[in-house]
Amino acid sequence: MVTLSQTIPAIPMRNAAAAVDLYRDRLGFEDVWGQVLHPRKPPRGQLCWIARPDPGRRSCRILVGGVEQLYEELRDADVLHPVSKAGPNDTDFGTREFATLDLNGNLISFFERRDA
Repeated sequence: MVTLSQTIPAIPMRNAAAAVDLYRDRLGFEDVWGQVLHPRKPPRGQLCWIARPDPGRRSCRILVGGVEQLYEELRDADVLHPVSKAGPNDTDFGTREFATLDLNGNLISFFERRDA
């Protein structure tokens, strides 16, 4: 039986140093180049390393514990997506979540599963 246990997104960026600063200092990742998130610098000066020619418009969903506390921390860091300024929201599919944007317009959503 095949199971999927982990997703490691590779997110395009224009400026690797600025992206590392954002993910580490404002979004709170401890190891930006480690096992959870791999920002990728586009090869040979291209704006994107995957299918599309422009960075941004990518998304990544991250399962967390303590979504409310994380929301407060990231609100104070001023990195929230405009749709999340009012706070985390409950979805029809059983999660509580909010969204942020990185410097290249990539959507990073943090979610927690609600108890049934």
